[in-house]
Amino acid sequence: CCIPASYKSNPSDLRCKGTCFTERACNDTSYPFSSADEKAMYPTLDNRTQRYKQDLRRECQYPPSLVPPMEWCQTPNNEQHITNETITRIIPNIPPMGCGTGAFQNLLIFPSAKLAFCGIPKVGITQWIQFLRFIAGAKDYPSVPHYKADVSFFRFNNLDPSVQKRIWEDEGWTFAAFLREPAERLLSAYLDKVGEDGGRFFKNQGLNETMTLEKLIDFLARPENATSCDVSKRNGLTWCSDPHWRPQVFSCGMSERLDRFQFIGNIENAADHARELLEHVGLWNTYGKKFVHGGEMKGKGMCTVKPITLN
Repeated sequence: CCIPASYKSNPSDLRCKGTCFTERACNDTSYPFSSADEKAMYPTLDNRTQRYKQDLRRECQYPPSLVPPMEWCQTPNNEQHITNETITRIIPNIPPMGCGTGAFQNLLIFPSAKLAFCGIPKVGITQWIQFLRFIAGAKDYPSVPHYKADVSFFRFNNLDPSVQKRIWEDEGWTFAAFLREPAERLLSAYLDKVGEDGGRFFKNQGLNETMTLEKLIDFLARPENATSCDVSKRNGLTWCSDPHWRPQVFSCGMSERLDRFQFIGNIENAADHARELLEHVGLWNTYGKKFVHGGEMKGKGMCTVKPITLN
């Protein structure tokens, strides 16, 4: 089927190519979770109020500090948890959960293993999302996974604030990330985006669509002088920088709370480090050693849908 049972109605704007879901997804409203009980433990924040949207937009555009401090393993702030009904600020001085392309945009949860994986663009994030969908039983897991409807349930940003706080404070949850040599990562990002839509990607970032690598490096090396996330006013590297070249430590609170991460892998030793992590959380024998990344499906196997309310 093309539309999972977790949707309340058949959206008319769904675009599907290839096989998107298994039979279970078509009939079981608990998909992509393993059971209805597991799904109930991780509710998403669907009914967002107008006030929430306004507050979050302001926090995203004008975060308290555009360039976060770089003191690693600092003593946690005693008042680090500031929570209301719609916004969770686990770590002070960084944009809160749900804040666009902010720090927690790519934090993925693997509920059965209590694994919170910090995906970082150009550091193997695509393969980890594919693995997440492989565990859920998605038949098309090798396809481009970033805009699949079932992934949204496992994005930390989308969870109810009480669930976010519970996961962050529970020492039984393993927080993990993989890092990559920064210069190599920047080159990879540039080569990936330079030909995209005739340079439109760079233009959308407020840059020249004929941007060379040297010019991009010069732009990113400038001192940060912005007071908002307006693309026409910002330069340097801040929370507002595109996540493909934003510093890796700006991800998932690592710049402030590296001590919360039990596992930091290296992309150069991805196979060995991934196995070590999956063995630690109990996913290697059941899924890890069976997962085969054979490349992306032809035609990208896209199945995307505009945002709608989920059950």
